[in-house]
Amino acid sequence: MSPEHEFAGLLERNQLPEAERVWRDLAEAPGVFSLPPSTLHRMANDLFARRLDQGDLASAERGLRELFEARQRLGVPELLLHSMAIDLFARQLAQGELAEAERWWRDLAEARGIFPLPERTLHLMAADLAMSRTPPDCGTAILELNLAESPEFYEADVQHRLARAYAQFTANPQHLQLSCKAYERAAKFGDWKAEVLDEWVSILQQLDPDYVWEVLAGIPAIFHTRKVSILLIECLLRKQEYGEAWREVAALFPGCPFDEGLYQLARRIAQRNETRDLLIWSVTFQEKRGFAAPLAVAWEVLGDEAQAEIYLQEARAYQPGAGG
Repeated sequence: MSPEHEFAGLLERNQLPEAERVWRDLAEAPGVFSLPPSTLHRMANDLFARRLDQGDLASAERGLRELFEARQRLGVPELLLHSMAIDLFARQLAQGELAEAERWWRDLAEARGIFPLPERTLHLMAADLAMSRTPPDCGTAILELNLAESPEFYEADVQHRLARAYAQFTANPQHLQLSCKAYERAAKFGDWKAEVLDEWVSILQQLDPDYVWEVLAGIPAIFHTRKVSILLIECLLRKQEYGEAWREVAALFPGCPFDEGLYQLARRIAQRNETRDLLIWSVTFQEKRGFAAPLAVAWEVLGDEAQAEIYLQEARAYQPGAGG
């Protein structure tokens, strides 16, 4: 069995000390480059990742420091070392090991000439550390994030962090508005990611409805998440635009299994619509897959209980993407 296959087997069985021995023998033996350097790098990263997964952060850090010391002899790419350093820091924060995370950050910050993490990355790490404290140190986080961002253009990841920091920075009376603007930039410059949009909704729900309506108008419809759509529906109801609210809520059903809460919302909206409009809509959508639930609601309002029940049973059995 080749040493590479032996290493993989030991890793698979979680025999990490033995896997480390095999890797060390390969890395330190004469003729080390009988294995391609990229293979040794991948093996070191696989061992490191497995230790992170098992929560053995001390061993992961020790292995990373040893890899760093051998970086020139083994030709370890800086980008790989950077990625591993950041992954270790993130896992320390996730496990609540703030003292260890701060020590690791300080070691990285003080070793810039030796372990050259970009200044931007160090500022982002400092911000994440500040927000992990109890209570979060929002002021420090915002300062570090402003230092991290380019002076020439907005950066989506920085704006996302700023949005989260401002959301909790209650010492600033405008913190919700500042959070909202940061979420808007994070969404716009980050390709309208669903995670960002859904977090943004939790802030928008706390702001003036007229302002919220203006903000929602700037989100391209193709990127609307369910939470964005429901907030838009609530705005439409406040504006008494019941027909548009009905079309918005009906369009949500094909994308999910039967949802009782969504169904009850549709019933509330349908009761505010003209029966003629519901009839026209029902005829238009009666053959389209995924619309059984709103069709059940429409026929209930139209007074045909039997037809409504047929569609409701179909809706309860519906699964998106199941064909048919």
